[in-house]
Amino acid sequence: MNHNHSLRRCCIKKIFILILIISFFGTGIQTLSIGMSCSAVSAQQDTWELTLRLTGSEEKKCSVIIGCSPNASDGVDELDYPIPPAPPTPYVRAWFNTPFSLPYHNLLQEYKHSFSPQMEWNLSVIWVSESENNSPITISMTWDSTPITKNHLSSLHLYENNTDLVNMLNDNSFSYQSNETIHHFKIIGQAALSNGDKTQHDLPVIPIIIGISSLIIVIVVALFWYKRKK
Repeated sequence: MNHNHSLRRCCIKKIFILILIISFFGTGIQTLSIGMSCSAVSAQQDTWELTLRLTGSEEKKCSVIIGCSPNASDGVDELDYPIPPAPPTPYVRAWFNTPFSLPYHNLLQEYKHSFSPQMEWNLSVIWVSESENNSPITISMTWDSTPITKNHLSSLHLYENNTDLVNMLNDNSFSYQSNETIHHFKIIGQAALSNGDKTQHDLPVIPIIIGISSLIIVIVVALFWYKRKK
């Protein structure tokens, strides 16, 4: 009778320990998932891009992209695309000048890091005709800044020769006369958050610590149980 009672108690203990292990394991996985989901949502919220569309005469067009992402770096990364070869004339062509080595010295798409207090893009634009007629034409530049919220940037301006041409968050177009010379623009964006506010974008440390601790407890209990059985 005592033997059966002991077996029953032993069985109940094993079931209890098994339930405890499963509970801790589930809690750890769920907490880690929540932490990583929060991190992914934060990274997605800190990412934006803006497409600049340039149009010359005869409906010749091109476009370039500026953007910002936590995954971008100050150097060359997978979000930076080199400019392709020039098309047949006539054409309007735009690119971003960088200090990077070939072929990344001229970019079609350039991303900056999200937490940089100030971001600058050096934009060059040229119109090339197919004739010797170098009469000026109008180059139109358009964009849609709607996806950029106040949480992303406090300002975004287009400059040429240190002259502020347009507030790109309030306006959506700019035009100028070109006679087949390269125009050098600068786009400057000011981050909405200072470095002191950066902590709200950091990884959710507490959920991750709880999740890892729960998984460690599961491993320790499982090893202890395994050694006792041996």
